[in-house]
Amino acid sequence: MAISRGVGDGVLCSQCKAEFKDNEDVCHVCGHRKPNMEDVDLIINSLIEEDIMGASEDIESDDGDLGKKGPFRKDEKAKIEGKMIQGIRYMIFVSITIFIIALFTHWFTISGTTVDYGFVNNPYTQRYFQETEDASYIEFSGYDLFNYSRSVLDDHSRIMNSDGELSTSIQSVLHMYIMLAMAILMVTSLVACCVAFLYRKYVGIAIIRNLAIVNLVIIGLNYLFINITFISAIAIRAKSVINQQKVFGTLHLTFNGISHDQYFYTYKVTENVGFYGTIIVLGIWLTLSIILYEMKNSEKIRAIENGEIEER
Repeated sequence: MAISRGVGDGVLCSQCKAEFKDNEDVCHVCGHRKPNMEDVDLIINSLIEEDIMGASEDIESDDGDLGKKGPFRKDEKAKIEGKMIQGIRYMIFVSITIFIIALFTHWFTISGTTVDYGFVNNPYTQRYFQETEDASYIEFSGYDLFNYSRSVLDDHSRIMNSDGELSTSIQSVLHMYIMLAMAILMVTSLVACCVAFLYRKYVGIAIIRNLAIVNLVIIGLNYLFINITFISAIAIRAKSVINQQKVFGTLHLTFNGISHDQYFYTYKVTENVGFYGTIIVLGIWLTLSIILYEMKNSEKIRAIENGEIEER
C-alpha cells in the first residue's frame, strides 16, 4: 500500500489524494480511513530491510566472481614466476660458460728477479717465462697455475733452509696444492653447468650455489698465497735457490721480495683484467644462484602450505 505526503504537514488519502484535516481519522471526501503512523514505520522498516538484503546478495555474488577469478590469477602468477626462474637458469648457464673460458685468460703477472730463481722458467713451463729490458716476468692463468704446480711439485717440497739443509716447507707445499686445486674449478664448473641445464629441482639449485662458493674460496686462496711472499711457493723456492748460490749472509723474505745483505731480489704480483673478469662472472653466478635458491624455497613453502606436497 503506497503512502505519500503532501507539500504541507498533512497526510494525503491513499484513495482520492485529498488531505486529511486536523484530528480527522476518516477522509471527508471518500470516507477512507486515515492510516496509523505505526503502520507507516513498519512499512518503511520493511523497505529498508529489503534494500539491505538485496545489497548483501550483490556482495555475495561479487565474492563468487572473485572466487572464480582467484585460480586464474594464481595460474598467471605461477606462469610469470616460472618464466623468471627459467630465465635466471639460462643466465646462470651462460655465466658458468663464460667462467670456464675465463680460466684460460691471464690472471696474474709476476715480475722481478725472483721469477727465475723461483723455477718459473723450468723446462715444463718455459713458454710462460718472458724477458724485457726492464725485468723478467711471467703471466699466469688459472690453468697455468695448475700446470705449473703439477710439474714442479716435487721441487717445491724440499727447500734448503738457512743452515744449508733440505727440509719440507709447509707453506710452499700447501701453496702448490692450492694451485693444483685450480683443476677443481673446471670440474665444479662443468658439473654446475650440467645441473643448471638439466636439473631444475630445489636440490639442484643448492648444488649450483655451493659449487660457486667452493670456486670463490679456491680463487681467493690462490690470490692470497701468490701475493704474500712469506707463503708464496714461488718466493719461498726463490729464497732457497738464492741461499744455495749465496753462501754468505742471511736471506729475509719481505713483502716486496728477498733481502740478502746488500742485494734485494724483487717480487711483484699484478692482477690482470682476466682475473677481475673471472671474479665478476663468478659473482654473477653466485648471486643468481642465491636468488634462484630463495625463489625455489618460497615456491616450496607455498606448496607445503597449500597441501600440494608433504613437508619433510
